[in-house]
Amino acid sequence: MAQLYERFLKVLQKWPLNADYPPPLRSLPAHLRDQGKAAFSARGEFSGDTLQCEKRLSSLERLTTNQIARAYPRTQQTGALGLTSDQCVFALSDSYQKSLETSATTSLFQRIVSSFRQGSGKEKA
Repeated sequence: MAQLYERFLKVLQKWPLNADYPPPLRSLPAHLRDQGKAAFSARGEFSGDTLQCEKRLSSLERLTTNQIARAYPRTQQTGALGLTSDQCVFALSDSYQKSLETSATTSLFQRIVSSFRQGSGKEKA
């Protein structure tokens, strides 16, 4: 069990916290740290399925070493939505998320619901 905990700590060392994404929101390293605290006791003993833990740790190790990215290099510089990596980072940034929350634009769903509410009020009068 101590070996699993040591492997987990090595993964966390390779995966530093990102300052662009605040820890309570959208931060995978912070989520991994919280899951590790829940899975391992203060002495490093694991409470759960060891086989499942080994699978997850090996997956995280492959992610931290970019094993898949090196095996299958990308030829395009955009993602599925046609956005570059800089545009994706901007869309996930805290400042952009806050600007979306404060924007006065309403969604299509909100406009449809409000039109039904206005229509039902006219019929009653």
